[in-house]
Amino acid sequence: MIHRFDVVVVGSGAGGGACAHALVQAGLDVCLLEEGQRVPRQDQTTRPSEMVSKLYRGAGATTILGRPNIQYVEGRTVGGSTLINGGMCWRTPEGVLQRWVERLADPSLAPEAMTPLFEEVERENGVALQDPESLGLDNLAFRDAALALGWSLRENRRNQRHCAGTNHCILGCPTGAKQSTLESYIPRFEAAGGTLLASTRALSLQRFGGKVGGVFVTAAEGGRRSLIEARAVVLCAGSTYTPMLLWNSGLQNPHLGRHLHLHPTLKTIGLYDRPMVMWKGVHQSHQVTEFIEKEGILLASGSVPPSILAMGVPGFGREHAELMAQYDKMLVIGAMVEDTTTGRIRRLFGHPIPTYFLTQLDLVRIKRALDLTLTMHRAAGARKVLLPLHHLPVVDLDEGPSLLAAHEIDPSEIELMTVHLMGTCRMGRDRHEGVVDSRGKVFGYGNLFVADASVFPTHLGVNPMETIWVLARRTANRILEHREEILGVGRSVPRRSSTSDKKKH
Repeated sequence: MIHRFDVVVVGSGAGGGACAHALVQAGLDVCLLEEGQRVPRQDQTTRPSEMVSKLYRGAGATTILGRPNIQYVEGRTVGGSTLINGGMCWRTPEGVLQRWVERLADPSLAPEAMTPLFEEVERENGVALQDPESLGLDNLAFRDAALALGWSLRENRRNQRHCAGTNHCILGCPTGAKQSTLESYIPRFEAAGGTLLASTRALSLQRFGGKVGGVFVTAAEGGRRSLIEARAVVLCAGSTYTPMLLWNSGLQNPHLGRHLHLHPTLKTIGLYDRPMVMWKGVHQSHQVTEFIEKEGILLASGSVPPSILAMGVPGFGREHAELMAQYDKMLVIGAMVEDTTTGRIRRLFGHPIPTYFLTQLDLVRIKRALDLTLTMHRAAGARKVLLPLHHLPVVDLDEGPSLLAAHEIDPSEIELMTVHLMGTCRMGRDRHEGVVDSRGKVFGYGNLFVADASVFPTHLGVNPMETIWVLARRTANRILEHREEILGVGRSVPRRSSTSDKKKH
């Protein structure tokens, strides 16, 4: 007899983990699918070449096409991008929520209504300030520069339990202190009887008119196509692959794959006469918020392992080697810029291809952000700064600001990256405005949902993980509140507990 799950959740990152955990805790029989492999804590090494290939989609070599091309990264492992991010946890800004309320005509998105959900996911994921002992010299230099300049500064709240400050965040967390989905929701999900299938790629959905009947899957490295049946499906595959799954399943919607927001991010590297020792301390401890509201610019430091940082250091041969020899005296200051336009996801040979083209206002903000980072480096005592500009790669602090002011930035010369892809299945009041409603249900389907960053109707201006948790929890609550209508079952649902049964799947 073929078993049908109550719910299949596709993707084990922030959205998938939070949604699957809430559903299984309520007594539903839930299957959680993950394309990537499971890499337990004890196998998370300090070798970047090994971990990037295991944890990142495309070994980190993924690109948004445009002018310039923008590197993006996302996790492809149990835990998704929560295993490789810096762990910053910020509630959705109140102004953003108010705009969503107006746009979607849904007062349940108002800050006062969302606060209990924020508090709940923060407890579940250990969201707290860093222990002071985990701050490194580079963290302190960034903090002290901001204080000296009199700029508004906030201390990061992260999903961690007594982080040891090993600066390993973007390659996993060998101590288990960072509460990625692998450490938080997944163990509780499995303990409650949930079924996790790793190394399993979702291909498309089985559809019957306005219903879905399950997910067609195969082994991630290739294999026989099979069907996992479900009474409902929740897609949490991210802003690139969630629209792909919907396209592959024949969904027609004018907004699918569009409205891509990405928070373009740049980095500058200061060279100092004193040790910064980036490998000791937390990945990021503070953010400068002085320029968010009026200029859309967020400043932060970010510790990066040498082999990864080397890819963004200018020069070749001896010149490059001489710069990298100063790694212990480098401070990285980055800037996240709120995007002023949107991109889209296109399909090419069965793969998602993100595209995004900078606007003139984007360029103005980027130049302003570079000037602000130079100001911070000067306040911290840097000698030189390496800029992400091919035609102005290195400046002395004495002449740097004037050189930058006179430099006309060509979009093609900027080195940008992002880890915040949002909005390709955005929420709307109906299918003429979006792909899903304000609780994540796909328009035209009674039992198909999306619960990841692709549902954001706008950008956030802050790190999106906590917003994803909360929206995923809202979607899970929607399914639970209407389980008889959506699943065709009553409030008391038996859940399998037999290990032998699970092995059949």
